[in-house]
Amino acid sequence: MSRRPDDRRHDRLSAYLDGELSPTEAAALERELPVDPALQADLDAMQRLSGRLAVEDEDYRAAQGIRAAVRGRLAEPHRRRGVPLARWWWIPAAATLAVVSFVALRAAGPLGPRPQQVQVEAVAEQYALALSDLGGGQP
Repeated sequence: MSRRPDDRRHDRLSAYLDGELSPTEAAALERELPVDPALQADLDAMQRLSGRLAVEDEDYRAAQGIRAAVRGRLAEPHRRRGVPLARWWWIPAAATLAVVSFVALRAAGPLGPRPQQVQVEAVAEQYALALSDLGGGQP
């Protein structure tokens, strides 16, 4: 199977872009470019494509580097980072104490004298004062 002229032309332009042509061949191609607009258009298209591929290759290499770094970190033995949990023992202890205290105080009722008790004591005190006024100062 023989190669088409377009294939040979493409191979020649590709070799020129890659610096694979001899100085004589490169000079001959450079002389053809100003007189053959189609050849110049093909060369320009190949240069644009080559530039895009180079950018994509850099992106691919960067992504590969990130993947390698992540895989390396995942392969490392697990290690604790930050503050050890032993320093935080007081948090659950304080929370437990707070809950127990709240439950105990709710079960014991309100702190201080009960309102009924205060009323009874006030009535008893008034009664004692009234009796002392009637009795001439003696209870």
